[in-house]
Amino acid sequence: VMFVGAGGSGKTTLKTALLLRGAAAPALLEQLRQSMIETIKVRWTEADLREWVDSDLAHEVGFFSSCPKTRGLSGKQWLRMSANDVSRVFGHADTFMSEEVVSQMNAVLRFLKDPDDLAVHDEVPYEVLLTIPHVWTEGVE
Repeated sequence: VMFVGAGGSGKTTLKTALLLRGAAAPALLEQLRQSMIETIKVRWTEADLREWVDSDLAHEVGFFSSCPKTRGLSGKQWLRMSANDVSRVFGHADTFMSEEVVSQMNAVLRFLKDPDDLAVHDEVPYEVLLTIPHVWTEGVE
């Protein structure tokens, strides 16, 4: 099966969701988790974090920059944040989306940091696939 579509249309999300229905789901989920941690920790700069937050979480250009404590924040630093840290840095009353952004970020951090929190059962954690950073892309050369 090959999925064809524009960038950001959900091809990788659909592929991952379908794969998570099979017998290899626990191994795939762990592979996804480790791939995300490695990419975010090693490669993500402030610009990468900003792009994810503005485009995928807040759906609001400039949201990241409107949070004064984000200056210089890298992926490695973000991975070390607690739920309280996320609220302190990204939750501010003057932005409508701040509560949703904080909630989504904390869900992704739980997914990455606590493998037992989102174990694969009868209910596969599809919802988290909608907010995870896009680090699982397979392109055609």
